Amino acid sequence: MKKTTKILSVLSIYLFLLVIDGCVNCNCPDNVLAYFDFQKFTQDVNSTSLSEFDQLEINLSFDSISYLAQVENPCWNLGLINTATACSCIGPGENGLKFPLSQIKVTSDQTMSGSLPSGSSLDSNFYIIELDYQNNQVWKTLLTDFEIATTDWLNWEGARFQLKSITPPEELGVPHIFKIDFTKSNGEIISTQTPPITWN
Repeated sequence: MKKTTKILSVLSIYLFLLVIDGCVNCNCPDNVLAYFDFQKFTQDVNSTSLSEFDQLEINLSFDSISYLAQVENPCWNLGLINTATACSCIGPGENGLKFPLSQIKVTSDQTMSGSLPSGSSLDSNFYIIELDYQNNQVWKTLLTDFEIATTDWLNWEGARFQLKSITPPEELGVPHIFKIDFTKSNGEIISTQTPPITWN
């Protein structure tokens, strides 16, 4: 009975070490660039000349991407298992933005209405829309209601999204240049602007 107990104890310890060896040591590189950062956006609009019933659509995606934050992997090996099949390594940028977005703000160089003068926030007049690779809508909410800190889809380098206006300016025929400021958690602001947009 004691012999059986000892054998079972040894087998249990061996299985435990087997699991630890397979999960801890992935034979990954010592340094992994697990996060990404960006310095500008790729941006295009649906049209620069709109009718008074049209909505402006600004498509955006991350550009000038770099990989950051080398992370040490605590790898050690007991030699009990071929760990290449036991786990996977983190790829470049897979942990998301190094400095996540904390704010998105839209302004215009012209007055939109009596309550929205030049330079004022237009977030209440724009939807933010998640897009797939074919630019189809996946999800939509008002920019003022957007909980950016808890949004996973905006935290990977392939994210594509759209800012879509709700109402046109009160005065037609006036070109508007819209500026979008993206504030990162480290305080850095990345800005992009549209070409002149005119509602007729």
